[in-house]
Amino acid sequence: SGQNYTFTDGTTANTAGFYQDSLQTAQNCDSILTINLSILPPLTGNFSATFCSNQTYTLSDGTILNATGIYQDTLNTALGCDSILTLNLAFTPIITSSINATICSNQQYTRPNGQIVNTAGTYIDTVQNAAGCDSSIAVILTVNATTSAVVNASICSNATYTLPDGQVVNTAGTYIDTIVNINNCDSVITTNLSVLATTSSSLLDTICSNQNYVTPSGKIINAAGNYSDTISNALGCDSIISISLTVH
Repeated sequence: SGQNYTFTDGTTANTAGFYQDSLQTAQNCDSILTINLSILPPLTGNFSATFCSNQTYTLSDGTILNATGIYQDTLNTALGCDSILTLNLAFTPIITSSINATICSNQQYTRPNGQIVNTAGTYIDTVQNAAGCDSSIAVILTVNATTSAVVNASICSNATYTLPDGQVVNTAGTYIDTIVNINNCDSVITTNLSVLATTSSSLLDTICSNQNYVTPSGKIINAAGNYSDTISNALGCDSIISISLTVH
């Protein structure tokens, strides 16, 4: 369709039907040719496709497309007729996003592209999104430090000490605890614990019946008997004094 058929006498036809044409033979005689003329309609079709915004689509005439829209392309069929194709093209834009991530200095971070890092910085990764197009992801990575501290502590032998992790001990030694610091990272605390001894002693003392006796801690007594008094020794621990008092 859209074309003309030309007979030998110069006339044309573009309608299907039976026609006669006259040709001359080699002997100059008429040759009557009956022509059964068929008109082939153009083929039409629809085509929908989605491409990424960094891609292009090329029409048969060489036109390059990179914008969403409806286009027509003309192709030749196997019979040499026009085939008109309606193209519904969509171009998916590149998606960009950002991630704020935080790790501790003794940890690692796996980026969207699979790479493992442990250094603070901004990383740009390009991965494929659900549509199969590039997706640009900016990862802003912060690395918080782990902390450590040393605590020198002492207790008396009749006391206990609570470590940073909540454990209660009463034996001299070095204890290492790991707790979470303000940045939610490990804080390693080394506690050097000393246990100081308590001391004891005894006193034999005498007073007259009209006198008072003052114990080392400041208590006042005036009756004969055995008493126990507690004061702090030079180490700051209990010093237990047994007093045997005689009254004359």
